[in-house]
Amino acid sequence: MKKLLFTLAAFTGTLFAATGPSGPIIEKNIREIPQDGFFQLMNGQQKHLVVKFSAGDSFPIGLHVSGSLVDLREENASPYRLVFKKDIYVYIPEENTVLFSTDKERWQPFMEFITGNLSVYTNFCDKSNELTAEISFHADKR
Repeated sequence: MKKLLFTLAAFTGTLFAATGPSGPIIEKNIREIPQDGFFQLMNGQQKHLVVKFSAGDSFPIGLHVSGSLVDLREENASPYRLVFKKDIYVYIPEENTVLFSTDKERWQPFMEFITGNLSVYTNFCDKSNELTAEISFHADKR
C-alpha cells in the first residue's frame, strides 16, 4: 500500500486533461484490490476502476530521502500511519496519469487537488541532546 502512496505522489507532474471515467465504473476500496490488480491499476490497465480511500483508513508511511547532498538511513521501521480524514477517490486512466476527487465528479491532477506547506525544522533532542530534524507537511484540498 505504501508503494501506491509514493507512486501517486510521483505522478504529480501530469499534463493530461483532468477528465474522469466515462461509462460504467467499478468503485473499490484500496483494501479490496489484490496485489496483481494493484499493479494493473498502476499501469493504467483498469480504466473502469475508481479506487476509494475511505475516511478513517490508515496506512503505514515511510519516508525516503536521497540525492547528491543527503540520504535517509532508516534505523527502525516507521511507527507513523497516514490517516485519511475524508473519502478520496483515485482514477488512473493510463500509465503516469493519476487523478483525484472527493466527489467523483471533479477530477484533478495531484498538484491541482492538494495544497499545503512543507517545512523542515532543527532542534535538539531532550534525551540525547543530539541535533534532530523534523519534517512537517500540512495538506488541504485545494
